[in-house]
Amino acid sequence: MLAWLTICASAFYALFFLFSLVKRRKRQNLDDTVFTGVPRWPKVALIFSTRGDDETSSVRGASAAASMLALDYPNLEIIPVCDRGKSQHIDRMKSQAPSKVSVVQVDSLPAGWLGKTNALQRAAATTDAEWLLFTDSDVCFEPQTIKRALALLFAENADHLTVSPGWVYGPFWGRVFMNSFNLLLLMGKPPSLVASQKFSVHMGFGAFNMVRKTAFDAIGGFDSIRMSIDEDIKLGRALKWAGFSSRLAYSRTTVRVAWHQGVRDLLRGVEKNIFANVDFSVIRALLMIFVYGFGAVPVIGLVCLSGLEQGIAALGTASLMGVLWLARESTGLGAWYGLSVPIGSLFLSIAMVRSAALAFLRKGIVWRKTFYSLGDLKAHVIERDRIHGDNRARRRYWF
Repeated sequence: MLAWLTICASAFYALFFLFSLVKRRKRQNLDDTVFTGVPRWPKVALIFSTRGDDETSSVRGASAAASMLALDYPNLEIIPVCDRGKSQHIDRMKSQAPSKVSVVQVDSLPAGWLGKTNALQRAAATTDAEWLLFTDSDVCFEPQTIKRALALLFAENADHLTVSPGWVYGPFWGRVFMNSFNLLLLMGKPPSLVASQKFSVHMGFGAFNMVRKTAFDAIGGFDSIRMSIDEDIKLGRALKWAGFSSRLAYSRTTVRVAWHQGVRDLLRGVEKNIFANVDFSVIRALLMIFVYGFGAVPVIGLVCLSGLEQGIAALGTASLMGVLWLARESTGLGAWYGLSVPIGSLFLSIAMVRSAALAFLRKGIVWRKTFYSLGDLKAHVIERDRIHGDNRARRRYWF
């Protein structure tokens, strides 16, 4: 069994390496985007939400706020949303740039909405900006970020741009975890397929989702994904499946986020969303665990097999490391991290099992101090997928 799995996994990695090699030049790096020659700078609204000072008073939050205020863009509105709480941190932002910062205060949560989606929807309704940039309260930006993003959007004539940020990694084992996470994104969301209108592949990162407001309004904003825990990814899906053009770019320095540090923090950090990513389905969760293991097979085969099978495993491992080598500029991790994929896959499997177990034990998910029942979340998935599925059917994607 291991030999056959090794042959299949090695063949997959070899083909994906060749695919990545061919498409390498089409990978868009926001850090290298030239923004000179743009005819005009339309109004942009940068929007993020927070539950209060426990989230934003950290060093990360302070650094992020400072980077937002330092953005070099002539027509920018910053809209922080205080979601059912008060934030002295946001008040300081307002006092430092009263003409640029427009604070939205949300005091109650309507039924059928998540706190975050409701907050972002409320903020988007207050602005007349042509472009909306949804982000998180701990994301740091280089001063020219918005100019680079708009230059890329104008060059591509796109309606939506999402950026995989430069992760500020923690200790070694956290890097191992994130390496496997990055590998899944590389294989599951190739930028060339996200950009193609022939494929349904979509993506969205909470750190950077920039969308044309007319497109955002056309899909009803966050209404169809109002109870989607992974609202960032589902926003990308809603836009693309409605016929709008989307682009996925990478960054190491222009957009940065210090995500969860260390394996323990990562396990807690993905607790709410890794099971949500498979729509709270046990069958799909088990399938993803198989995918995690399948990705580690060549490295395992390299150790456990012999003869021809070991040679095939070596080819698969080399191809895996080649994929990571091609992506090193966007991930910041070297090719040799490919040897750690079995451990990273184990971490991801533990995260999935833990997330699912907690969801069933609690009969729901706790996010931002609010409990959402599993029944309501599953009912939303059915309604959301019906709406998005109808749009997808009209597109007639190849897959």
